[in-house]
Amino acid sequence: MTETYINIDNFENKNYLINSSDLYENLLEEKIDTDNRILELDNFLIRTYKYYTNKGLYSSIFLQISNLLTFGFIILFFSFLICGIDYDNLFKKHILSKALTFSFPRWYIFLFGPFCIYWLYQCIQLYFIITTNLEIHNFYKNRLAINDSKLLTIHWDDVIERIINVPNLCIIKQLESIDINQRILRKQNYLIAMMNNGILNLPLMSMFIEKTIYITIFGFVFDDSNVLRSEITNSLEKVDLDVIQRFKKRCRLYGIIFIFISPFLFILYFMFIFFKYGEIIRNKPSELGNRYWSSLAKWKFKKLCEMPHQLKERLDKAVEPANRYLENFPSNPIYNICLEFISFVAGSIILVLILFTIYDDQILIHLELFGEKNVLWFIGILGIILTICRSQMNSVNNDIDKSIEEMENVIQLIEYQPNHWVRNYNSHQVKNEFSNLFEYRFVTFLKEILSILYIPYILIFYLPSKAEKIITFFKDYSTNIDGLGYIYNYTID
Repeated sequence: MTETYINIDNFENKNYLINSSDLYENLLEEKIDTDNRILELDNFLIRTYKYYTNKGLYSSIFLQISNLLTFGFIILFFSFLICGIDYDNLFKKHILSKALTFSFPRWYIFLFGPFCIYWLYQCIQLYFIITTNLEIHNFYKNRLAINDSKLLTIHWDDVIERIINVPNLCIIKQLESIDINQRILRKQNYLIAMMNNGILNLPLMSMFIEKTIYITIFGFVFDDSNVLRSEITNSLEKVDLDVIQRFKKRCRLYGIIFIFISPFLFILYFMFIFFKYGEIIRNKPSELGNRYWSSLAKWKFKKLCEMPHQLKERLDKAVEPANRYLENFPSNPIYNICLEFISFVAGSIILVLILFTIYDDQILIHLELFGEKNVLWFIGILGIILTICRSQMNSVNNDIDKSIEEMENVIQLIEYQPNHWVRNYNSHQVKNEFSNLFEYRFVTFLKEILSILYIPYILIFYLPSKAEKIITFFKDYSTNIDGLGYIYNYTID
C-alpha cells in the first residue's frame, strides 16, 4: 500500500501557481528586491525538488490528473449512492435499472456544494500546475542537462551539484549544497525544533494537523516574502504583547472557521479511506494489521535539513527489524489465548458452512441464518475475523535477547532514542512507547480521520496557550543570513 510521507505540498502556500510562468527568468531580474527574491528562489527550489520526487514531467502531471479524477469520482459515486438509488425498490425487485432515481435534497446540495466548487477550482489550477511543471522540465533539461529518463536513477545530491553551478540563481552569494536544503526545508526545520524542544507537544500528528500548523503559525510569523516579520525580529527583549494577542486571535478565528469546515472534511476523507481500502479489508484484511511509522514518529525521527525522501529511505529500512523486535518480545499470554479461541470458533463455523455448501450449493445463497443474512455473508465476515486474529497471534518463538538485538538495529536506523530507553529495550514501557510510534495501519487511518475533529481544539485552546512560547522561539532561535534569509539557528554549519 502506498504510504503518506511528509509532503512539501502540505507546507507551502499554493497561490504562487497563479503567477508561475518564467520561473527561472524571474530570478534573473535584478529589479526584484531581496525579500521577494528569497520567496521566488524558495518556491523555485521547492518545485524543483517536488519535480525530482515525482520523477519527471509526465508523472507529475498525471499524478495531479489522477488526484483530480479520484476526488471527482468520490463526489460523483457518493452522490449516486445517496441520491441516485431508491433502496426500498432495489431490495424488493433486485433490479438496479428500476431503482434509479435522481433527486438532490437541499441538505445534500448544502453539504456537497463546497466540494464541487473546490473541485472546479482545482480543475482551473491544473492549467497552472501543468505550466509550472513545463517550466521546471525546461530548467532540468536545458540548465541541468537532466532528462526525465535520467531523473529515474540520479541522486538528489547530484541534482544539487548541478543547481549550484547554474549562474545567477542567487545574486547575493554563491549557492552551496546546504543552502538549497535549508531553503526547501526552512519551515520544516522550525517545526522539528519546536517539537524537539517541547514547545509543540501534541499527542498525535496527521497531515491535517501539519497543514493547520503551517497555515496558522508560519502564515503569521512569516510575511508574504517568506521573511520573519519585523515586529518579531526587531523586538529587543520580549515580543510585543500586541503580536502575541494577534496570533491568539488568528488561531481562534481559524478554529471557529474549522468547526464549520470539519464535518465536510471528515465526510470527504472518510469516503476516500472507505473507497480506497475497502477492497483491501475484504480481500487482504491482514494488511491492516501490518505496522508502519506514525505521523508523529516521522517528525520525531526527522533530522534538521533532512530531505523527505531521505527520511523515507531510513524508515523503510527500519521496518523489518522493528517488526522482528515486537515479534520476539514476549507477548501477553492471555491475549494470545483469546485470539486462539476466537480463531477456533470462527474457523469451525466456516468449516461447517463450507461442508453444507459442498452437499448442497443452493445453501450458499438461499439459506438464511440470522437476521436474513445468508451463508455467503457469514463466511465472508468470519473469514475476515479469522484472518485478523491469525495475523495478530505471536507465532514466533520469543527470544528476548534477539529482541534487544533487533532494537539496537532499529535505533541505528531511526537515530532516535529517549534516555530512559537505554538498556531498557526489554521493558514493557519501552515496548509500549515504541508500539505507539510503530503502529498498526488501521490505527493510522483512524487517527487521520479523528484528527479532523481534534483540530478545532488545537486552534482554539492549545495554540493560544502556547502563543508566547511560539513567538519567542522564532525571535530567539532565528538568524538572518545574507542571500538566504531567516533560518533556524542550529541548521547553520
